[in-house]
Amino acid sequence: MHATQQVVSFETNAERSADGWRRGVTSLTSDGVAVVWAETSVPRGFHARFDAHSRRYCYVMLDQDDVLVIGRNLCTTTAALDHERMHRSAQTLVGERDFSSFRGAGCQSRTPWRAVHEITVRRAGAFVVLEIEANAFLLHMVRNIAGNLIEVGMGKRTEAEFVALRDARDRRLGAPTAPPQGLYLVHVGYRSLELAPRDPFFLRAL
Repeated sequence: MHATQQVVSFETNAERSADGWRRGVTSLTSDGVAVVWAETSVPRGFHARFDAHSRRYCYVMLDQDDVLVIGRNLCTTTAALDHERMHRSAQTLVGERDFSSFRGAGCQSRTPWRAVHEITVRRAGAFVVLEIEANAFLLHMVRNIAGNLIEVGMGKRTEAEFVALRDARDRRLGAPTAPPQGLYLVHVGYRSLELAPRDPFFLRAL
């Protein structure tokens, strides 16, 4: 999977400008990691993980038959999808509920209950994009939702069957977990920081 807005926090006595931290840390990371933003005046005790009140992911699908070589690790390729059917089915997940049907094996969360604030499926050029925001997520929850919505979009699962799967609370009845290549963490919400969602670069002009 990928992240376009993964937030980390640390304490230090070193004094540098925000841009100095951004450039300096990026110079020490691997090619797969870059610091795009830094803030030095956060509230005392701020914790990037425990202070977050929401997370937003997008899952990107390319629904065409062409063999994707360049950029094949940036999205998931599928057969043709009906994104409108997928969007309607996705709306049935909004709210606080038991997401056991979309919970990955080995999940260590104490409870399967999560609150989905918003979920959409839209077409952006050649791509179909699933966007979902919740207070928190279970292991593989987004990829499992994506896998089942892909079946809805391909006509392999009806909208009513998707709702029945949601209510069954049984992961064994669902579709295979969607591949990780299409998954992006695009926003982490904090009450003390104002951060705009950061979409994958190839979707920003669409």
